[in-house]
Amino acid sequence: MTSVRTIVIADAVREAAAHYQARRFAEAAELYKAVLGARPGWVEIWCNLGAALQSLFQSREAITAYQRAIELDPGCAAAHGNMAVILLDQGQIGAAIASYRHALAASPSARIHSNLIYALDLDWRTPRQDADDERRRWYQAHRASDEARFKTWPNTREPARKLRVGYVSADFCRHSIAQILRPIVAGHDRAAFEVVCYSATAREDDWMAFFKAHADRWRPIADLDDAAAARLIREDAIDILVDASGHTAGNRLTLFTAKPAPIQVTAWGNLNGTQIPEIDYLLGDAVTFPRALRASFAETIVDLPCALMYGAPEDAPEVEPLPAPTAGRVTFGCLNRLSKLSDQALQVWSRILRAVPDSRLLLKDRTLSDPQQRAAMIERLARVGIGADQVVLHGATHHRDHLLVFGAVDVGLDPFPQHGGISTLEALWMGVPVISRRDDTLSSRVAASIMTTLGLTDFVVADDEAYVARAIACAADLEGLRALRASLRTRLRATAIADGTLYLAALEDAYRAMWQRWCDAAPTASAGR
Repeated sequence: MTSVRTIVIADAVREAAAHYQARRFAEAAELYKAVLGARPGWVEIWCNLGAALQSLFQSREAITAYQRAIELDPGCAAAHGNMAVILLDQGQIGAAIASYRHALAASPSARIHSNLIYALDLDWRTPRQDADDERRRWYQAHRASDEARFKTWPNTREPARKLRVGYVSADFCRHSIAQILRPIVAGHDRAAFEVVCYSATAREDDWMAFFKAHADRWRPIADLDDAAAARLIREDAIDILVDASGHTAGNRLTLFTAKPAPIQVTAWGNLNGTQIPEIDYLLGDAVTFPRALRASFAETIVDLPCALMYGAPEDAPEVEPLPAPTAGRVTFGCLNRLSKLSDQALQVWSRILRAVPDSRLLLKDRTLSDPQQRAAMIERLARVGIGADQVVLHGATHHRDHLLVFGAVDVGLDPFPQHGGISTLEALWMGVPVISRRDDTLSSRVAASIMTTLGLTDFVVADDEAYVARAIACAADLEGLRALRASLRTRLRATAIADGTLYLAALEDAYRAMWQRWCDAAPTASAGR
């Protein structure tokens, strides 16, 4: 017979889960602690408590909860994986990679495997070949079976007909990638293209309402498994299916291995490629993808005017005046995720602060809302010679307030070897030029592509010495910074980066060329599998 105490505990667990789903993390954490008081050996609840504390920006307590779960069950994939996220934010990339490997060994899922690949991309010590090998292992482990893969499609091979393009993303909501997808979904020439959005998230917000309103068809697939989603896409007769995630959170790359559409493309979300043979094309540009590197991709690289575009939110604030004259000092800033801040980059930034008297470094990331993460960052900066009095830290804010923070920044510092993408574009939109170091890795060429498209190649440097010299020169030329700040938004609007008409024209030409090649490849098609 079930005891009253067991029923009470079960009710508490259900109530805690409901609080968590409703983002009432404090209430969830308290209930999970109460449950653990009665059942201290319950591994799942330790993980749930860790997740609630992590959402409350209490990283130290969250790690303690995850470590307790791992002590009880060394094979607890959720504890290893969630702890890796915190370690990434602390800049402990090697430790995060090790945690993801433990999680993958315990639960060999495509999601965890993608998280590992993402972490490898952030690690400047991991050779690109090793990251690509991990992508190939991902494909071998998680691809669709031969029986589940489509080899023929019902699509009629008519080169000039209207094309049906499907976009697959977990980011049809307030997210950086959505700032690329919004003008694309809304701006396609509806006489030539029909747009179908396959949403891989259950999240609902005002930006999702925008996508629902502007897509010709809206298909939620978060609750569909790959087989069902693939059947839906094939039944929709999608001509070109576009992955907008790569190996980032919420991706459905496993779906693409079933080849539900005759032409498949990856773009925007992760520009390191997928190593998935069923994905035919990767959208990029000549700066991001130099010719010498292209043979290593499974996809064919298609050059657009710029690898990324930017659709600024309607409520973006106006550009603030250059802050240095009023502040009496130059402020360098980086509003990227902390996981991108390599020790190598921090050492260069330390040299800049020493060379520019009384200058400051402004950092902003949502995890800096956590007092423990702030303290850890202060300690990390101290190790490279940056004092607490030289640093301004900002945590989580609403997006408009996030953009307003650029009003306190004179010069942007792009991290390396992992560059900013949308974060770089946001800085430029708010009038802040960004110094970027271009290296041989793909992830260190994205900002260089943006700055080159803008004609600001003097902000793209080749090594540490040139990076420091460029920052010093900027700090010494406030009048030049003032003029550039006032002109950057206009310059952006004149390029395909922010001019959706120009970018979409190039994108639609690329889609039409892909379609023409497919039509030319075989004059007949069967509706069979």
